[in-house]
Amino acid sequence: MMGATPDAASAGTAHRLAAFEELVLRHQTRIYRVAYRLTGNHDDAEDLAQEAIIEAFRAFDRYQPGTYFDRWLSRIMSRTFIDIVRRRNRRPVVSLDAPVGPGGDPWSPCWETAVRTRSR
Repeated sequence: MMGATPDAASAGTAHRLAAFEELVLRHQTRIYRVAYRLTGNHDDAEDLAQEAIIEAFRAFDRYQPGTYFDRWLSRIMSRTFIDIVRRRNRRPVVSLDAPVGPGGDPWSPCWETAVRTRSR
């Protein structure tokens, strides 16, 4: 049984990388726009686009040439965004700059108490 030579394997990898890079460069504006629409923030959009591109590269062997690359990547980006939101919801973030609520409870911000007091 004959296997692929290391040179042939690296040539295939180089071709795969070049093809992926060319597709990403061709669609980079749309990739960023979709990421920005999902996140509403420039920094988060860049992070999401990067994460989605990494995931797309890992799955690039399943991409079917001749289909719409930007739609395929947008689907991956949407799933990646949902995963990020789910992870954030599991780990609540407490601001170190926010004022501490009554009784020293950081989960009860002062403004919630002020709103409740004023509405009475």
